[in-house]
Amino acid sequence: MNSKELTNVVLKYCKNESPGYAIMIDGPWGIGKTHFIKELLDENKKLKAIHVSLYGAASTSQIDDSIFAALVGCADVSDSEIKKAGDFLGKMFSAFGDKTEGSAVGAIASISGEALKKRTLKSLTSNTVLIFDDFERSKLSQSETLSKINEFVEHQKLKAIILCDERAVIDKEYHQAKEKVILHTNGFERTPEEIASICFEAKGCSKADEITVYKSEFIRIVEQFNLTNIRTLKHGLECFLDISSVIQEIDLKYQSSPVLSDILFSTIVLSAGYRDYSVPVGELKKTIQNYSEMAVAYHMKEREEAADETNWERFYTNILAKCSRSLEFHSVFELVCRGHLNKSLIAKDLESWEGRATRPDSPITNFRIDEPIDNEEFNSHIETALDILNSPTYEFYSTAELYSFCNSLYFIYFHKGFSFDGDFGKKLKKFAKLAVRNCKNHTEPSSFGCRDDNHEVLKSIFSTLTKSSKKLAEAQLIENTRTKLLNDLKKGGIKRIVDSGDSGFSKSIINRDFIYSLKHMLAELDNTSVRAFGIFIEKRFIRDSDYETYKDEIRPLAELSQHLQKYLKDSGKNLSTMMISLLSKTVSDVVSKAKEMGILD
Repeated sequence: MNSKELTNVVLKYCKNESPGYAIMIDGPWGIGKTHFIKELLDENKKLKAIHVSLYGAASTSQIDDSIFAALVGCADVSDSEIKKAGDFLGKMFSAFGDKTEGSAVGAIASISGEALKKRTLKSLTSNTVLIFDDFERSKLSQSETLSKINEFVEHQKLKAIILCDERAVIDKEYHQAKEKVILHTNGFERTPEEIASICFEAKGCSKADEITVYKSEFIRIVEQFNLTNIRTLKHGLECFLDISSVIQEIDLKYQSSPVLSDILFSTIVLSAGYRDYSVPVGELKKTIQNYSEMAVAYHMKEREEAADETNWERFYTNILAKCSRSLEFHSVFELVCRGHLNKSLIAKDLESWEGRATRPDSPITNFRIDEPIDNEEFNSHIETALDILNSPTYEFYSTAELYSFCNSLYFIYFHKGFSFDGDFGKKLKKFAKLAVRNCKNHTEPSSFGCRDDNHEVLKSIFSTLTKSSKKLAEAQLIENTRTKLLNDLKKGGIKRIVDSGDSGFSKSIINRDFIYSLKHMLAELDNTSVRAFGIFIEKRFIRDSDYETYKDEIRPLAELSQHLQKYLKDSGKNLSTMMISLLSKTVSDVVSKAKEMGILD
């Protein structure tokens, strides 16, 4: 329900002399429920709105105290203080009850503060509206709190408006108690435009200010990540305004530079991580320094562990996985999380941003759409990305990062209202297929953070990347194993690697490239390495089934056998050639048996 609709509901409710029920305004923390209701009722002279925070209330008597304190106009009022306030309270009572009884109230106050409190609460009239804020943050169970509120609603015929985030309610008896007390629950929503107006006006940004040109960008960020906590957004906007002010001092050329848009994006996203997701400062700093490694670690997490997400992982799932922009602004982190406006760090961030912006892959690393564009222009962006990723010079850190980027492109396209009919889906799938070969690490992609992981385009990309990732990961494992084997031979033995149980040895690792490298380093190998490699081959083909498992290695070994025989024929007899002779016999025996088994022609 938007502000206009909710205004009508609240005012209609308040016109009812004795409704006999309460109404609830439900919305997430920080969306501005308190601000909305105060702005609506405080200026209404026909109503007496009493705001009561239930935060931390541990007993029903504390609720009475809070109402009484709100009437008096000061918090934490004790009974002894009440006794000293007879005259003042008498005047207050006259304001809310019968004016002729004001002097009586003063007398009661000098005798018993508690008695005065009860009488004052009972004398509240039908034009009183009790606004109970922070309902879900009371230490009482929600059903107990509702029972207390019902005393005012049912017995005293007062109006009560409850402000709550029902998502945080955990009391099992709550809904049964709610049915007796609350008739209407109105979900409170604010549009991104409304949130932006509140934030910009609160920071004193008039329509004439140049900074308001970023309001549309602010709205896009709020909408993209479904951000509703106005306190968080005000914090992010304030940090942006402080940093942009310093940037203007450094160089006026940045006055309309895209860097300001990127910094606004970073201040809002980091503020959300810091305040809404409660991500520890240390982890946010790591996110700025090396986000990719943290993302890969998350995607490699065991599936059974994934259900118990940390705050950073929730932040990643809901925010970071949808980002396609860089967050590498250390000055933003310092201001958002530590309150430190570091001018020298801002200057360094500008230099780094200039470097990233001029790189040939900037259409990918800095992909964004700041203004409305048409399909043709958007597809031009995609074509640019394809051209760059078609070159092996560009690398993604991991397959998971690539999927996250594809997901971001999808979100931007969807967000701008374009249809997936036509060329876009094909181009996005082609983009993923081309780019996967340029990933440094092949971790299984995750559908976390996907706006709609059931969409056929994203399902297809996910399937393609999963298959390619497994295939390329295996190829990467085999290549790494070959490299380790050759390096260990150079160092004087392969026992350490063979005994390590490296899963790469279960694959066919001996190919023509491996044999080529081995032939060229043969003369440099010491006797220990030559002997160790012979033992390795002997054990590798100890069973008949091994010949079928490693059949792709037979032909390269046949080539090695011929080379070893020629090498021995051209060399004199010495200790080294004796070891090579033993290796030659082992390899020759494997090749001969493979021929007998019909594996090698």
